[in-house]
Amino acid sequence: MDEEALERPLKEMMAAVVVADARGCAYCVGAHSMALQHLGVPQETIGLLLQGLDEAPLPAEWIALLQLARRAAADVHAITDAEIARLWSLGLSDAAAVELASVIELFIALSFFLDLFAVPLDEPPSPEHHLG
Repeated sequence: MDEEALERPLKEMMAAVVVADARGCAYCVGAHSMALQHLGVPQETIGLLLQGLDEAPLPAEWIALLQLARRAAADVHAITDAEIARLWSLGLSDAAAVELASVIELFIALSFFLDLFAVPLDEPPSPEHHLG
């Protein structure tokens, strides 16, 4: 897959807010919240995502993906066929579906590792260390 099927801010929202918050990974929430701010997402939006997805000023498609990510992070076996069908009805491509599942799984594993070893959140790097 040459291009990303899902936009970077959406993947950060999945990592930071939904998966990390659902799994209780403070490190992940902090690190990816900083990444979202770097990508231009207002702190208010990040706060709304942490409070609940219903109030977040995001496209309906993103809300649906984030809701599924939160439920999958909590209990993947609770996902229903109707929820998956809704994603397809919103026009989710096969590539986006694979990337969605990959992002959720990756950040579940990372949150486990970070929590297991109680990794502290570092201070954000200074601008001169930015590689982007």
